[in-house]
Amino acid sequence: MAFWLAAAAVASTAVSFMGSLNQSRQLRAAAKADKNTRINQKMQENIIAAERAQLFMSEQRAAQGARGVAMNQDSPLLEINNTINDVEDEFSVINSRLTNDLNQIDFRLAGALAKESFNRGVNLIQGAAMSYYAFKSPTPGAKPNNLPTPSTFLKPGTGPGPGGQTYDYEFNKFFNKYSPRSYY
Repeated sequence: MAFWLAAAAVASTAVSFMGSLNQSRQLRAAAKADKNTRINQKMQENIIAAERAQLFMSEQRAAQGARGVAMNQDSPLLEINNTINDVEDEFSVINSRLTNDLNQIDFRLAGALAKESFNRGVNLIQGAAMSYYAFKSPTPGAKPNNLPTPSTFLKPGTGPGPGGQTYDYEFNKFFNKYSPRSYY
């Protein structure tokens, strides 16, 4: 019976370990999906920023034409250059936000994987201890042969015990030494 209890504890630990490995795999897949989502979002932000820049530059050229200014010369050229610098700054901010978000996803994944790994180790140790205990414990209802019985302390004869038994010298010495009556 103890063997089957130990085998059940080992099987339970193995199932728990496999579940933990699967959980780690799912965490990695979720982090990868989050990264892909964030990269796609960055591409959309870049497209929107580029369209806004094209629209703004188109408005600038139309305003310059309405004022009668020669295109791409002197001060209008500086306006266009400033617009391009602003767009590049916006792209830089988008890229740095993406980098920060990807790093944050990596840090969260590392923390979750470390926690899962720790739990996996605890489950393995606990399962090993349960298996050992189940294997070494006696079968319920069985009488172990190596434990002393109360009758080993008893000597037949007349004495204060039930049925007239007397206890051996060591037991009496201990009992008398620590008996509450010995303090009076």
